[in-house]
Amino acid sequence: MKKKYIIAIGLVLAFLFYWFQWRPSEIRVGCYDSAKEYILPVHGRMSNAEGLISNKERQILQEAFEDSYITCLKGHGINK
Repeated sequence: MKKKYIIAIGLVLAFLFYWFQWRPSEIRVGCYDSAKEYILPVHGRMSNAEGLISNKERQILQEAFEDSYITCLKGHGINK
């Protein structure tokens, strides 16, 4: 009888670890990659021949990256 309770508690703890630790971590990594892929074509259009961009353009890219990242997180039900 005690074995069943121990197994049930172990399963519940494993599920809680997955749901609150593993899953959000994987979602954050996916959203980071997604936001980075969203920004790369824009960076290519903004950069000059040497691949450099101005500080204002860098700020615009940073804001676009953050917006894309946060939108992705919210789409998966995670608040920053």
